[in-house]
Amino acid sequence: MAAAGADPVPEQEEKEALFEAKHAELVSEARDVAREHGVAVTTVAFRPDGTAVAEEAVGVGGGGGGVGLQEQVRAMIERAIKRKVAMLESGELAAHRRELQMLRGIVVGELTPPNTVLPRQKKKKTDGGEVVVDKSAPGQQQEMDGDAGAGCGGGCDKIIGRVDVD
Repeated sequence: MAAAGADPVPEQEEKEALFEAKHAELVSEARDVAREHGVAVTTVAFRPDGTAVAEEAVGVGGGGGGVGLQEQVRAMIERAIKRKVAMLESGELAAHRRELQMLRGIVVGELTPPNTVLPRQKKKKTDGGEVVVDKSAPGQQQEMDGDAGAGCGGGCDKIIGRVDVD
């Protein structure tokens, strides 16, 4: 029976060693989070014997009393961007602005699902005074406008698609 009583002690030591390793990992992660976000983080862990261990990690800024690390980094990046933009010449700035607008258009096009927008209704008067309604889907209309815009040299407002209604 002595052998049976000896087994729980090494098993208990293994559990305690595992707890210490995992607890150290938890406390390290809590300190990293506290440092990164400038907050106070409290961890509570329970030992294998049921007792609780509490640790508190306080990050930069004292938990909201000052500016956190993220805000400091963000401010530093904004200052660097402002310096770079201030050094751009007007031609470079205009080209950069056009490129950003193009990229925004691409992103909006990618994020907009094709069948979520209702078809537009364009009403235009022809030379004869009649009203023509174009009920094409927005994607199709954009393609038509883009194709027509390439060859008409800016006079595309005068191009009207005729819709015959029976």
